[in-house]
Amino acid sequence: MNNKPKYEKIKEFLIANIENGTYQPDEQIPSEKAMAKEFKVSRETVRKALDKLVFEGYLYRIQGLGTFVSPIKESSSSSMQERNNIGVVLPISHEYLSFEILAGIEKAYHNTGYEPFVQFIDSNSAITKLKMKYILSSNPKGYIILPTKELVEDEIFKRLLKKDVPMVFVDKTVNDIRKPLVQSDNYFGAYKLTKELIQNSTVKSIMFFTEEDFSISSVKERYNGMFDACKEHNIPVYSEIVGKNEMDKAIDKCLKYHVDTIFCCNDIVAVSTLTALQVRGLSVPEKMKLYGFDDRPIAQSIFPNLTTVRQPLRNIGEVAAKYLVSIIQGENNSEDFKITLPVEVVWRDSTGQKIK
Repeated sequence: MNNKPKYEKIKEFLIANIENGTYQPDEQIPSEKAMAKEFKVSRETVRKALDKLVFEGYLYRIQGLGTFVSPIKESSSSSMQERNNIGVVLPISHEYLSFEILAGIEKAYHNTGYEPFVQFIDSNSAITKLKMKYILSSNPKGYIILPTKELVEDEIFKRLLKKDVPMVFVDKTVNDIRKPLVQSDNYFGAYKLTKELIQNSTVKSIMFFTEEDFSISSVKERYNGMFDACKEHNIPVYSEIVGKNEMDKAIDKCLKYHVDTIFCCNDIVAVSTLTALQVRGLSVPEKMKLYGFDDRPIAQSIFPNLTTVRQPLRNIGEVAAKYLVSIIQGENNSEDFKITLPVEVVWRDSTGQKIK
């Protein structure tokens, strides 16, 4: 026993506390610093123990928040099985979208007998698998899912797709998976904003920035809306997938092609772009016009304020929740069904003028 590595002793301590209920599912465990002090070891030793437990599925991490106990225990209680649970799977990386859509889902199901059973997933495939097992254990009547590339690659999710299970996607689809979808009018929002900008200001060429690729339906639709508006006015269009540490390279391409306007696929990309432009001494909107999509709260907090497209996120959640019930009750059953909700262009300072 005494010959065991120190990190193994920390592992055993944490596992024992998880199994005896001291640490409950989804409860945050003490910080690395606190455990290092308690066990009189380095933070590297604690981190090694935590890394092992994350790999083994006992724990999961949320960047910027900490380490949490995985919900690995399957419930066999009759009360869980008897509820009209609705499995809701949302990505933590899309936190604003996920929380707003969830608010709409909860509003729709309030006092209806249906209960959203929510799991937030991240890019960790092991945790995604555990979360999917946990949500399956709740015996849902149906599912509302905001899909990601990581989720659609999960084997449990792939098997679920093959079954005749009521399911509705929200916000987007991935790899053209055919499921009922409730989304914003991505195409029209991008088309309308781009067209009005071209008609009301000088636009020489536009670059489209995105973190995700064109296998994501919302990315493709927003690009196509921008592209068609530019095509009508003979405006050159370029696109760039902006991964980690690639923003400077993307801006270099903008300068090379004499781009004077950047359309970012979402507001988070727009904020990163704005910062990078300002660091390079390229003022917005004087040197580069900039606009995004989503109308997140941060769009009004940055300087200059961001021109963007407002999505009806809570309405998406509410409509998806009600449509799923109609599928469960046998009233609808079309995989190709799509509900597209209207969006609103919000003009602010980042494009140079507030167009009414």
